Amino acid sequence: GWADTLRRMRDEGHEIANHSWNHPSLPSLTDEQVAAQLRDTSTAIQNVVGTRPTSFRPPYGEYNQNVLRIAGLPAILWDVDTFDYQRPGVDTLIAPAVDAPRPGSIVLM
Repeated sequence: GWADTLRRMRDEGHEIANHSWNHPSLPSLTDEQVAAQLRDTSTAIQNVVGTRPTSFRPPYGEYNQNVLRIAGLPAILWDVDTFDYQRPGVDTLIAPAVDAPRPGSIVLM
């Protein structure tokens, strides 16, 4: 399950970030709802791997200064989107993931 995946990520040295509890548009929520989305997720991650995330990726890349203030974490976004959620097919998916990134790129898949 997800706990095994988190432990494997930790053991392989991957960064584990927060992505919210259930993927809402954070700017549309109340302050307490934003706080709960990130707090509950960070606590669940900490309970499995022993440390809290030190960054987050806001769902849909949507955030504002209020979300950043509440999060208290840097928002990490992407500069290459493969649009894999549209299920474009392997060739269409691979091309942007291989051809578009430059040093320092973050690829959303």
